[in-house]
Amino acid sequence: MKYAIGVDVGGTKIESVLITNNGKILKKYRTPTQTSKGKKTVLQNIELAIKKVWDKPIEGIGIGMPTVINEQGVVLPPSKMPFLHNFNIKKHFQKTLHTNIIIENDANCFILAEHSFGAAKGAKHVVGVILGTGVGSGIIINNQIYHGNNFVAGEVGFMLVDPHSKDRTTYSFAGSFENFCSGPAIVHYYKKFGGKIKNPDPKKIYYSKEPTAKKVIDEFIEHLAIGLANIVVALNPEVIVLGAGLSNLPIYPKLRKEFKKRALKPMQNTKIVKHKISDSSGSIGAAALVFKNV
Repeated sequence: MKYAIGVDVGGTKIESVLITNNGKILKKYRTPTQTSKGKKTVLQNIELAIKKVWDKPIEGIGIGMPTVINEQGVVLPPSKMPFLHNFNIKKHFQKTLHTNIIIENDANCFILAEHSFGAAKGAKHVVGVILGTGVGSGIIINNQIYHGNNFVAGEVGFMLVDPHSKDRTTYSFAGSFENFCSGPAIVHYYKKFGGKIKNPDPKKIYYSKEPTAKKVIDEFIEHLAIGLANIVVALNPEVIVLGAGLSNLPIYPKLRKEFKKRALKPMQNTKIVKHKISDSSGSIGAAALVFKNV
C-alpha cells in the first residue's frame, strides 16, 4: 500500500487528507485559510494542515491552489491570493517539508479525483466543469492533465456564450459562460427580473414555483448547455463531470436534452454526469497527483 497527502487550498478553508493509492481517506483535517492575514499566515496554515494528517511514510504531497501554477510551481497572476504572485510555492514547501511536492490548479485536482476514483474513472478524455461562485474547468486528454501553452487551459468561465449581454455578474466579462452559469449569476438575474424571495440563493430559486424563478433556471440550463456544447466541439471528451454547488441541483434530464439540441450529432454521446466524490475531491485529487507521478 502507498500513501500520499493532498491539500486543497481555498479562499476560506484549507483541507488536507492522507489517502491510500486506491483513494481511501485515512485522515482529514480542515483549518481556515485566513487570506486576510497574508502570505506568511497562509503558508503556515498549509503546513499545519499537512502535519496534522502526516502519520505514515508518504510518496509525496500534492497541493491544489485556486490560481494558475506553472511547471516550476510558481503562482501566476491573476489569482485570489495576490500576495503569492510570482512566488515559488513548490520550492518553499520542498525546503520546509523535505519531500516530493507537486502543485496544481484546484480545478485540475477536482477532475483528476473524478478521473482516478469517481465519475470519470476508466475514461481517457475528460472535462470537469465547476459551477460555484465562478465557473472553472479541468481537462484530461489521454489520461494526462492538459495545461495548454501558458498553463491556463481550462478557463472556460471566460468563454463567450452571449455576445449581446451587457450584464457582468462576476469578474469575467459580460456575456461569458461564468456570467450566466455561476451561483451569483443566478441570483443576479432572479433579482433583476423581479423575484420576490428574500435572501435568494440558487437552491431556493430552483425549487420556487414562481414564474420568475422558472425563467431564470431555464435560462441557466440553456446557457449551460451552450457552454458544454462548445467544450465538446473543441475537445470531444467521453465524459463531462459537473462539480461544486450548482451541480447538486437536479438539472440533468433537462440539461442533457438541451445539450443534444446544440451538440454536433457525432458528439452527442458525451456523458454529462454529476461528480461522485464528496466535497473533498480537491484534496483527494491533489493526492492523486502524487500517485500519478511516482
